[in-house]
Amino acid sequence: MSATPALLAAGFVHPVLLGGLALALAPILIHLLSRRQFRRIEWGAMRFLLEAERENRRRIRFEQWLLVALRCLALALIALLVARPFVQPGLVTTLLGGRGPVQRIVVLDDSASLAFQDGATPEFARLREAALRLLSWLGQESPGDAATLYLTSRPDEPLLAGQRLSGVKLAELRERLQRWAPVNYPARPRAVFTKIADGLASSRGVSADVYVLSDFQRTDWLAGTGAGGSTFAPLSALDPQRVRVILIASGLSPRSNVALADVSQRRAHTIAGLPAVVQVAVANYSGHPLRNVNVRLEAEGAVQPSATIEQLEAGATQTVSAEVTFSEPGPRELTVDLGAVDGFVLDNVRRVAVPAREALHVLLVNGAPSADPLRDEAYLARTALSPPGQFSSGVDLQVIEAGQLEAANLAAYDCVLLCNVPPPTEWVVAGLRNYVAQGGGLVMFLGDAVGPPQDYNRVFFADGAGLLPVPLGELVRATAGGVGLLRVGEHPVTGMCAADSASLSEYVRFRAYYRCLEAGESSGGQTGRPPAVVLARFGDAEQSPALLERGFGQGRVLLFASSIDLDWNDWARAPDGSYVVTLLELVQYAARRESLRPSFVGGERLEAAISPDEYEPHGVFESPAHPAEPAVAARLRGSTGGVGEPIVLEGPRAERLGTYLLELTHRKFGLQRRPLCVNLDAEESDLRVARAAELDAALGGIPHELLRAGDAFASGRERTRRELWAAVLAAVAVLLIVEQLLAWWFGRPVRSSGPRWLERVTVASDR
Repeated sequence: MSATPALLAAGFVHPVLLGGLALALAPILIHLLSRRQFRRIEWGAMRFLLEAERENRRRIRFEQWLLVALRCLALALIALLVARPFVQPGLVTTLLGGRGPVQRIVVLDDSASLAFQDGATPEFARLREAALRLLSWLGQESPGDAATLYLTSRPDEPLLAGQRLSGVKLAELRERLQRWAPVNYPARPRAVFTKIADGLASSRGVSADVYVLSDFQRTDWLAGTGAGGSTFAPLSALDPQRVRVILIASGLSPRSNVALADVSQRRAHTIAGLPAVVQVAVANYSGHPLRNVNVRLEAEGAVQPSATIEQLEAGATQTVSAEVTFSEPGPRELTVDLGAVDGFVLDNVRRVAVPAREALHVLLVNGAPSADPLRDEAYLARTALSPPGQFSSGVDLQVIEAGQLEAANLAAYDCVLLCNVPPPTEWVVAGLRNYVAQGGGLVMFLGDAVGPPQDYNRVFFADGAGLLPVPLGELVRATAGGVGLLRVGEHPVTGMCAADSASLSEYVRFRAYYRCLEAGESSGGQTGRPPAVVLARFGDAEQSPALLERGFGQGRVLLFASSIDLDWNDWARAPDGSYVVTLLELVQYAARRESLRPSFVGGERLEAAISPDEYEPHGVFESPAHPAEPAVAARLRGSTGGVGEPIVLEGPRAERLGTYLLELTHRKFGLQRRPLCVNLDAEESDLRVARAAELDAALGGIPHELLRAGDAFASGRERTRRELWAAVLAAVAVLLIVEQLLAWWFGRPVRSSGPRWLERVTVASDR
């Protein structure tokens, strides 16, 4: 194979009119014919004229032929002007050269951002037409070279692999690409370039031109600046004399977009029949502020009260809260919609799966029961968590005494509260450890029954390997009316407090509490567990920890360093209701989490964790296009054999946005269907494109050019021709002016420097 000759980069709009070049011979014919119009007559004075002619013959002949040549060239340029010569700049010119065998590799970006519509036409449609036109040119201008076509979504499956671009092959490619649409996830250009680099590294002596057609979205093409290098790093390992990159940008910029960046629940659990607070983040990627952005919500198809953002500044992200209510328990779908507010609709809708619970099942262990309700350890907590009357708090509460804890089935509860429980037996502690490790929540309140702190530390802290977040220190008796309770940072448990307030409650005073030893004071060894987090502190001089949290296995443990009754504090009597709210938030936060994921992103493989004790180990995934697309049987990914450890059902890759359904068989309740919601990756909503300087830096030393599809591919091959008529017309004008000046100069009277008799003869002859 050989490279295409450079002449193929030029041509004529009307090549038939090149026959006019024959007119360039007219001045020669006129000159030759004019010489035969005169008859020679010998007379006496001719002797002197012939002598003068012999001296100037060479000069005169040169002048005559120079004028004839200029007239011929002017006529030839006029003929070229009529034929309209042109050159093909940009892409077609880059195909030319003499580098020997050349592989033509085309990379077409089909990521989600190219679904952006400027008017009625998606951006991908323009880029696809540019790719088809480029392939057509390659087939015409370089038919002997092999061509390869990659899509960024399919780095391992090129649509065309090292084949010559015949007419039949081009027709097949056109048919396939016409049916192709952008995928619903970001581009993976580095994977494509790695594939290209591997192929070129194994092909010795072969050069390559790599054509990349993309919008060059910043989040896709400028990623990977860490140790692995830039997106184009795989190509930089090749010989720069063998590889050349031509970047062809779609050219649509800026692209205004408003996106649903995130949808989340303020509380960890949603109870059917009770309002749940949803937080919706809206991002404004346009260059101007927006007013009255309406956020619509639906819960299982039922319209919920909408929320409005009055002012959303350019480049800002704002969160708005709304309440939704699910009427029935079970896995439910929540849909949030902005409507058709821009040309990129993929991120205007966001769906999340919500496990609506019938109630939270809580076990409260009373360590100091009493017939007097005001002296009973658990009476006030029980009233706060499950108040009497027709209104439900969403908590299904069961109260037992400490002696009954050993026989309790902890797996039936989402959260366990230990209220002033004396140090239990090792058997009970082992059961609690297993319960929390499998995802259960444990909240520990202290009191007089706890006894010496060293006993509690031995049973529950176990040198850092136990349930206690930190070891207990001495019991502190506050004086002068007690100390207050201060929150530390932002946390779901203390989120009900005002943002500008450092106190959980200005009415509460603590008269006694255990001092908790923080990091550096603890004698416990390193266990690999995450460190304890302090959520609230007492208002004493040492700012002693009051409420702490620490993870344990798949669950979490929260420790409150004082009592839950009125023995050591007056919190339950606080008129601001902070006692009730904090207890409800503690249970909400600590309770066992559902295994249902809120959402997946496009391109991610679907999966679901299920309990082998509750479900049969099989399932079926249905796409949003079901039944047009057949259901896919789940693949089983087993556990490591731990007691109660869930198994994972793997499904297909999420090619579509929307709601997939997983059909499961419950051992007790039979057939169940879980929604698996798939949304666009939030990073794909930022439609800003990389600047030319940024792409230059990413390419490093790789030879490259940057073109715009809108300039070089807009409406056919004729738009890529750069006609030269203006330059040719200017050249004709210059030639005619030069010819006239030279004719005047050559024909002007010349004073002879010879004898005076010759001057007189010359003057007489002029007359």
